[in-house]
Amino acid sequence: MIRHSKIQSVIDTPETREFLKDLFNKNLIEGEDKTSVLRFVETLTDILKDEVGTLKGKRITVNDGWREEIKNRFTRGKKWVKLLKDNPLYQAAVDLAKESGFDNLIELWEDKGFAWIRFHGATKTGANFSIHENSSVGSNIKFLVDKETASNIEIMNGTPKSNGYEQKTVKVEKEEEVSEEEIIETVNDDSIEEDSVNDDSIEEEEDFAFEDEV
Repeated sequence: MIRHSKIQSVIDTPETREFLKDLFNKNLIEGEDKTSVLRFVETLTDILKDEVGTLKGKRITVNDGWREEIKNRFTRGKKWVKLLKDNPLYQAAVDLAKESGFDNLIELWEDKGFAWIRFHGATKTGANFSIHENSSVGSNIKFLVDKETASNIEIMNGTPKSNGYEQKTVKVEKEEEVSEEEIIETVNDDSIEEDSVNDDSIEEEEDFAFEDEV
């Protein structure tokens, strides 16, 4: 009895049965291992695993090269990416962050001028990225981007934490620089005042000398 009737209805055809019998007979004639049907079936199973994926209860996927390509692009140490404000994904990320109450994260994005998201995994049509409130720790929300976007998105050097993005920028006001001309003018003014004081002293000394003579 065949266990999965829905699959049987698709692949169990006279042609399939005839093909399998031909393969078995070919092994009996040309092969060196002719011990049992079981070993023949195990060999077919291994071939199926290589071609269409695992047969151990997991979903069968066809590898078109995309998954491997995108995983290689976002290898360890290169999983965080930047979304500049002119990127349509920036607003999409802001909207998702707002829905999750990540207000502090949105403020940091606005402060730095770009958003940061993390590569999560490949899909058949693109790649999943995730939004994290505190780097790779804590709650996260995911959204899908297409293949072209995932292939061209800007990869960040390091993590938001290592780059100091998770702290607001502190603006330090510089003291006004005094120009050389202003310094010269100030010095000249002081000299004038000192000269004036000296002149008064001279006049007082002359008055005292005049009184002595009288």
